[in-house]
Amino acid sequence: MDDNNIRERILTTASEKFFTHGFSKVTVEEIATELGISKKTIYKNFKNKRELLSQLMERQMANAQINIEAILAQSHPLPQKIRELGEFIGANLQKFNPIFLSDLFKNAPEVWQWIDEFRTKRIRENFQKIWREGREEGIIRDDIPEDVMTLVLIGALRSLINPEVLSQHSFSGKEALDGMFKIIFEGTFTERGRLSH
Repeated sequence: MDDNNIRERILTTASEKFFTHGFSKVTVEEIATELGISKKTIYKNFKNKRELLSQLMERQMANAQINIEAILAQSHPLPQKIRELGEFIGANLQKFNPIFLSDLFKNAPEVWQWIDEFRTKRIRENFQKIWREGREEGIIRDDIPEDVMTLVLIGALRSLINPEVLSQHSFSGKEALDGMFKIIFEGTFTERGRLSH
């Protein structure tokens, strides 16, 4: 079995176990047993469990960005792209058990920080594309500064899609995201944008 194949198998099995039970609750031995390989094989591919987690989250975030770019590149009307974007992010968020997110936040803060920095950068880039396209199409109001709305979106995502916040409320991450998208985007649409939504 080639090295790329075994790395992919390790990452896939680790994601299933981490996302279900939490990062700190799963041992390298459990992943090795599930795959029918030795712990030594895992350590040959990943320095330790923390590196395995980091590589896994980097892969998840890169795949999400590829999908987001594909949605934004479509020729659909902007309100439909925004709806599809919200649905994709919500579905992606549902892959992560709240146990995993909370565990990541508490026990792997450097990985959580990297995720936060990555998503902040990507939100800024993607939102600018949406904003400019919406203004060109006359769908997004031009009396609201782009920078202000970008900060509002980043702040809302950081506040709502946060394990500590979600654990104190009855709504899920997806429900929080749906509400946030509705408030932010419908509030920025022109009359034409609302009619096409």
